[in-house]
Amino acid sequence: MKKILICGATGFIGRNIAEFYTSQEGFEVYGTYLNSELWSSPELKMIKADLTKPEDVDRVIQGMDIVVQAAATTSG
Repeated sequence: MKKILICGATGFIGRNIAEFYTSQEGFEVYGTYLNSELWSSPELKMIKADLTKPEDVDRVIQGMDIVVQAAATTSG
């Protein structure tokens, strides 16, 4: 089983990617969030991480086979 990490899984693009992979066979799906876990699913394991901090990035990518970068900063 492949481990896939969706950075920014609570955003529009990240959530759609996460929803796709949680419906596929052969993937263990992880997602990152910063302030609040706005969306979750039994098939999605959420990890709190500040992706502007290298130590958080190093921590969340450990053991992942695939990393999708869909996280972004917002000004609102």
